[in-house]
Amino acid sequence: MINILLSVKDALLEPQNKEIFSKYITSEDTVCLVNLSFFSKYLPTKEDYEQYYSEECEKSYETAGVYASYGVNKFNVINYYQDSKKEALKKIRNSTILHLPGGAPDEFFLRLKEFNLLDKALYNTKVIIGSSAGSMVQLSTYQITPDQDYHDYSINN
Repeated sequence: MINILLSVKDALLEPQNKEIFSKYITSEDTVCLVNLSFFSKYLPTKEDYEQYYSEECEKSYETAGVYASYGVNKFNVINYYQDSKKEALKKIRNSTILHLPGGAPDEFFLRLKEFNLLDKALYNTKVIIGSSAGSMVQLSTYQITPDQDYHDYSINN
């Protein structure tokens, strides 16, 4: 398993990084977008979630575009409202790269737990690329510092 932890997904596009990351991201890959990191206060309904993560949405387009720059054109997308635990697991198993997006790390962790996706054995042969919250949930312990979404400092594990 290879873990790539980024502060922002756009770091994958920077010329000085592309040579390094191209060892792990190729046109042969299938990327699983694990769209479970959303803030429930910003996407409180299924409709809000669907609009935010739709194929026409800027968020989905940008993420796919990052991987397309490496020649990737195959994606599996985990949808919180549509996929069962079994379907989510199948999408992970049928992918060679997992993309863990930014968002709410505490809520992301709880949703990964809800979908039974915390077992590291699931990811033995995978490349896992996380940005921001997606990086944080790969760690055994992570901290959240105060900002517009979090009022208190916390250490989570």
